[in-house]
Amino acid sequence: MIASASADHYRRAIGIVAEAGVNAIIAIFVPPLLTRADEVATAIREGTAALQEKLPILTVFMSAHGMPEELRQGERSIPSYRFPEDAARALARAVQYGTWRPPRRTGVSPGPGGQPLRPQGTWMVRWR
Repeated sequence: MIASASADHYRRAIGIVAEAGVNAIIAIFVPPLLTRADEVATAIREGTAALQEKLPILTVFMSAHGMPEELRQGERSIPSYRFPEDAARALARAVQYGTWRPPRRTGVSPGPGGQPLRPQGTWMVRWR
């Protein structure tokens, strides 16, 4: 988006980009003279809440004030970084971890002879 983008532009862009089938979004805000960071943070929060599916959302607020309080409010805090490179690195690390980590499982862990080793609802996982 361009510098004259309003808070509403950010809100709508999150929905449009998410519908395009992306795996994550990094929203970057560089404060111009007309748009306030708190309004953009609120719009990003609202746009994220309106998504049909959960999607990793990271933000970059390149301002002297840092992360707006609005990103910390609500059910889920939205991470914010000072520079786009930091957000991209954090997302890359999350993807690496998600690829490495075994999938979550529910049920009973079978032991010798099919007997459970742990109570119902937990699994033993052997880490590499």
